[in-house]
Amino acid sequence: MPSTSFAEQLKEVSKPHVQMQKMQETKTQVEPILTARRTNKNFLSVLVGVALLAGTWLSTSLPAPDRYSAAKSATLLVETDTGYGSGVIIKRENLSGNTRVFLWTAAHVVDSDPAHVQAKLIFREDGAKRGSATFDAKLLAISFESDLALYWVNVPSGMLESAEFDSANSPVPIGTPIFHVGNFLGPNFDNSVSVGIVSQVNLSPTLQGWFWKTTDQADLTVLPGGSGGGVFRADSGKVIGIMVAGVGSGLAAFVPNRTILEFAESAGVDWAVRGGFCPSDKLLEIRAALEAASLPPTLEELFTLP
Repeated sequence: MPSTSFAEQLKEVSKPHVQMQKMQETKTQVEPILTARRTNKNFLSVLVGVALLAGTWLSTSLPAPDRYSAAKSATLLVETDTGYGSGVIIKRENLSGNTRVFLWTAAHVVDSDPAHVQAKLIFREDGAKRGSATFDAKLLAISFESDLALYWVNVPSGMLESAEFDSANSPVPIGTPIFHVGNFLGPNFDNSVSVGIVSQVNLSPTLQGWFWKTTDQADLTVLPGGSGGGVFRADSGKVIGIMVAGVGSGLAAFVPNRTILEFAESAGVDWAVRGGFCPSDKLLEIRAALEAASLPPTLEELFTLP
């Protein structure tokens, strides 16, 4: 495979030094604003009517601030030895009544060493960083073909909010307002929110190195480090997918819930999508040990297999 494949570029941009270079190369483009004066009363009436309609649309399509806050509180920074990514938190109780914390992310984020990953929580007060806490994450299930991974995170459950998956197992209608929370350029722009709509479903472009079987498309802004973060419905705040790629300005791809559920069922972790009780700590420990001992081929290995 040529060295400039999409998969290799995807791994390259997740490295810290590349992320900083991307940040330095980013330039703000200012478009000229043209203004015109109108004195025609009919024209002014039309403007007022349009403004009222726009205000009504915005009030019903944009999520309430508490949905943004909840989604941000359910997002962690994923750290590996080669770069950063994002992950969305879900919490489940076991039969003993103890709450455990789990993290969904994109497999390519942890590709370098899936068994040794840490999740970082960054504390903020009025937007200013006040500190951070890092927690170990144990791998429970992973698929590089689906680009999904599930971790058990050793963090007090009260420190984080829990996201929940949307129950629909069919494509979200095109035009549905959504938002994404991700750690753009790692800790440089952590917990950033991007707002948009679903712009296409069942996406299968013929780009070299595009290994995803099924993704949905959104006009969200996504930078390196955002992969693995949740994509949320604006009206409910529930997860409809996991972000995996920002192809260009306003063009992003995410693994939809229907693919996540399919993988979760095949891996025996559907409780981490549908809800219900999670396994006991002992069973989780056994599963984590077995998963670490029998990791599937990495992305790089998948693309070099004969």
